[in-house]
Amino acid sequence: MDLEAKTSSELGGRSFEDAVAAIQGVEGWLPLEQARLLYERAAALPPGGRVVEIGSHHGRSSIVLASAARDGVEIVAVDPFARPERPSLDRLAAADVGERDLQIFAANLDRAGVGHRIHHVRETSADALAHMPAPVDLLFIDGSHDFGPARSDIRDWVRVFG
Repeated sequence: MDLEAKTSSELGGRSFEDAVAAIQGVEGWLPLEQARLLYERAAALPPGGRVVEIGSHHGRSSIVLASAARDGVEIVAVDPFARPERPSLDRLAAADVGERDLQIFAANLDRAGVGHRIHHVRETSADALAHMPAPVDLLFIDGSHDFGPARSDIRDWVRVFG
């Protein structure tokens, strides 16, 4: 049976339609086609699997991943949320902006009912990579959207877990 034909109870999570409903009103750039792909990949992981998301913003993709994943699949969201000592972008250089984004992220996860499923790592992707245990079964890289940092994330994470 293909993934499309399986019910949400067979997959272990909520339906894709419920996941989409849960992200309504959550700011972000996750198009529905990408949300469906993430949902399908996370839903296919067996218990004991691990998903790592690099870049969480306000939680759209985090909610989709946690909605799809079966019980026993670990969801790790890596985002520094512009820690005062490590601003990630010029517009996020002020600590209060990063703190506000972190609070919005946590509130969105809780509102969607998935906050308990997600382990947030407040570090840069490079720092998180240094202590991420193996294996990583699904890696979603959506942190910096600048070429250099994105290329580094792909190169470094795939070299370790690819």
